[in-house]
Amino acid sequence: MSKKHNGLLWRVLKIWGTCLVIAFCVLGAIAIKRGGVPVVTMYTEGSRDGSKSSKELSTIHI
Repeated sequence: MSKKHNGLLWRVLKIWGTCLVIAFCVLGAIAIKRGGVPVVTMYTEGSRDGSKSSKELSTIHI
């Protein structure tokens, strides 16, 4: 195989590799936005509500 064909092959592979890396980054960002943000929001709201209810329970006298 001549050097010209070998150079062309490596250029094509580098372009495909770059496209794959960009696609994985975009898909990862979409997955974090769709799944990660709501989970973190629910966790923070739940921990806030949980601490509020435990404070309310501690002030109840029987």
